Amino acid sequence: MTKGRQNGYEKTYETIRPLLRDLDISCAARRLGFDLISRDAMSVSFLGRRFRVTRHEAAPEDGRPVNVNYRSVLVYYAISGGSGDPRMDFAQLNTFSRGLFSGASGGAGVDWMSAPLRRAYGDDYPAFAAAARRLGMIYLGSRARGEHNWAYRLLPKIPVRLNYYEADDEFPAEVKIYYDKTVAHFLDFEPLAVLNGCFTGALAAAKTPPETAHDHLD
Repeated sequence: MTKGRQNGYEKTYETIRPLLRDLDISCAARRLGFDLISRDAMSVSFLGRRFRVTRHEAAPEDGRPVNVNYRSVLVYYAISGGSGDPRMDFAQLNTFSRGLFSGASGGAGVDWMSAPLRRAYGDDYPAFAAAARRLGMIYLGSRARGEHNWAYRLLPKIPVRLNYYEADDEFPAEVKIYYDKTVAHFLDFEPLAVLNGCFTGALAAAKTPPETAHDHLD
């Protein structure tokens, strides 16, 4: 990551962070599934780590460095007016872009959504499966030969499904990520795209066992 891009991500976080000042922590915790710590703080598990959200910041409880986009996603989620439970009815990310991206599989509009996973794993499904389990994903089985279905809870109200298609004689390996359609109640498309980047980046980084891996900061 270049310094300019990092500064841009940090600027986004610093721009939205003041929106936490007027947050009703108790109400947000109930609506969004956070664990309420006190009237001024709540916590949540996000991509394998615990984060605390207050009226001043979103920060990892372990104090270790973290990708600033994680902080931004948690702020957007915390200040959202969303409520209700997921319907467990899923669609690809481009569905929520309001026409910004068309949805053809493998097209330019959706190619970036799983690009980190293709770069990290290529056709190596066993390595992908091991990393998915390290991250805490749940294997749901297969509906067809070479297709592997996984589930994950990114945030309490945001479940995802991931389908991994192994390569065959005609097509390369492919990964498709699906979000519960109620995600639009909690995140607009831009922060949702950032959330997707955090997810795919963390899953790609999980290729390295935890005892040797460094925090994913890209």
